Amino acid sequence: MTSGSRSWILALVAASVSLIIATPAQAAQPPAGYPTSQVMAIVSNPAYGEIPIRRGFYDADSNRGFGMDKAWHKHNITSLNAQQIIMASPNGSEQGNGNIDLHTYVGYYRCPENQGSCTLQTQILVHGIDAPNTANYISGWPVDGTVGLLTAYCDNDDRAKDCPNWVTYSLDHPGAENPYAPNALGTQATGQEHTPAPTSPDSAPLRRTKGVRADKFAYSYQPLAPTISK
Repeated sequence: MTSGSRSWILALVAASVSLIIATPAQAAQPPAGYPTSQVMAIVSNPAYGEIPIRRGFYDADSNRGFGMDKAWHKHNITSLNAQQIIMASPNGSEQGNGNIDLHTYVGYYRCPENQGSCTLQTQILVHGIDAPNTANYISGWPVDGTVGLLTAYCDNDDRAKDCPNWVTYSLDHPGAENPYAPNALGTQATGQEHTPAPTSPDSAPLRRTKGVRADKFAYSYQPLAPTISK
């Protein structure tokens, strides 16, 4: 085989490898006809009115998206019920672009057997971004109305603003006891109904709490109390 033939074959192989590597970049795009504008829920926020949560989309390769899918797949808020609770917060502030930053505090407590109270171990500020403007498209995908939930994320040291697994569980099960806690306080609670989220919680699996040294989970639209009663 001549050196010219070898060079041609190597170039062909390199081009083939490049094509194979580039192909998955399209995998994160929604398929044709994906219902990005579909309204999954409408939240009645006492301070900011009705906020739609659209299905939206999230493309990890371009880091573009909006709605339920972006909060779910990018920031690990894996429950529509949890997203409704976040968007129902009356504790918000207007951003320079007109969006509303809604605040929810999520955390967990330890409850020693020899004490009558529980002590806050960790709390995270969760942001829900409401875009009250109307739009036809976002990044080329249909909105067809008020945008509503643009994204939701946790205020933590992770640049990606991903939420720990226990955040969704805390939102879906406020006051619940951790079934995996070393000193679990009896039977598992089933969670509470919330006015802004009338549908049944799409709960994260209980295994999400397994690595957390917590006895009770909680959320509030104001900073959590340092201690609570058992």
